[in-house]
Formats: sequence, C-alpha cells, structure tokens
Amino acid sequence: MRPNWRKNYLRYKSYFLNVVANYEKRGEIKAYLELVLSLLTISIFSVFALRPTLLTIGSLIKQIQAKEEVMTQLDQKIDQLNQSHAIYNNNKDNILLLGEAIPANAQPEVLARQMEALTAKYQIADVNMTMEQVILKGQDTQSNTVARGKEVLPEGAKGYSFVLSLEAPIENYSLLADFMKDFQNLRSPIKFSNISLSSNFTSPENSTESGRITIAGQQKILVLDMIIKGEAPYLPKN
Repeated sequence: MRPNWRKNYLRYKSYFLNVVANYEKRGEIKAYLELVLSLLTISIFSVFALRPTLLTIGSLIKQIQAKEEVMTQLDQKIDQLNQSHAIYNNNKDNILLLGEAIPANAQPEVLARQMEALTAKYQIADVNMTMEQVILKGQDTQSNTVARGKEVLPEGAKGYSFVLSLEAPIENYSLLADFMKDFQNLRSPIKFSNISLSSNFTSPENSTESGRITIAGQQKILVLDMIIKGEAPYLPKN
C-alpha cells in the first residue's frame, strides 16, 4: 500500500506543478481560471445573498394570495348585504305590518278596539269581553304557559287569554258567521281554544224586534249566543 500511495502522490504532484507552471506562463489559462473561480465565488455568494430575498418574495406572494381571498370573501359579503338590503326595501311595508301584527308586549286595548269595531260593523249590540290579568310593564313571573293550563305557544312567545260572548237574534245568524270570518282574518293572529254556539229565549229589548213568541204569557225572542275563547300572543324582545 505504501509504494502505491507514494506513486499516486508523485503523479498528482506533477499534474499540479504542470498546471501551476502553465498558469504562470500562459495568460489565457490564467484569465480563464480566474474567470471560472470568480464566477464560482459569485454564484456561491449569490445563493446565500439571494436566499433571504427569495424567501421574502415567497412569503409576500402567499400574503398577497391570502389577501386576495379575503377581498373575494368581502366582495361576496358586500353583494349579500346589498341583496339583503334590496329584499328589506322591497318588503319594508310588510315588515312594519309584521311588527304591528305580533307586538313586543301585551296590548289588550288594541284587541278591545278591534272587537269594538267589528261588533259595530255587524251591528251586534249585546257583547261582553273579559281578559285575564295582563302584565303591561315589568316581568311576568307566571310566564309558563303550561302552568296556566293553556296550550304551549311557540318558543319565546307569550300570550293573554280572553273570552268574548256575543248575542244576536236567530234571524241574524249570518252576522255572527261574518263576524267570525273577519275575526279570524285580523292582522294580529289569535289562537282560538274554543268556540261554542247555543240558542235561548230572551225578552225583547224593544217593540220592533221580530220573531216574537209568547211563553207563559210573556213575549220572548229566540237568540243565538256565541262564546269565543282564545289567546292573543305577543313576542317580547330580549
């Protein structure tokens, strides 16, 4: 092994000495070698110098892409908001009516005025209306619908019960039917729990009422009694 090592050493030494000798004697080899070494040095330093710049450029490209995605999402949100605004403007009147139909608090006086207007429209004179106790201001400590023995309203809704009794002569039965039809078509929804209709004899209030009959020497007329039980809901705001 030792002679081979020495032999190789001497051979490569001679090569190196020849290159050095040619480098010193021939100017083109010297210039070429210096150019190659310079380019190699520049390449090595360029890699280390450009690497942070390339990483920064890559990071900026990723940030730009992320911001472009955010801008696209914002544009979509803006379009959706514009569509929602247009839908709101087209249905603004209906939304206002909805707020009147389902108030945020109990309004028994509104229901009473509506009943007064309907009975006046159909000329029903004998009317009686009762309502349960209503909390007009403050919190309702008995808001559980089941505890009051009533049917459960939709979640978040409350209501107050009422009983409406009407009386009309038998020949005016169609007035009660028309009254009930308008009652069901009120702007404010009503949850009806029971509607009953019965007939009985009563004394005439004036001498012009028709349909009189004599019972035990007394003049009577046949009338229809309608009793309506229901609940007027409202939706408190949280």
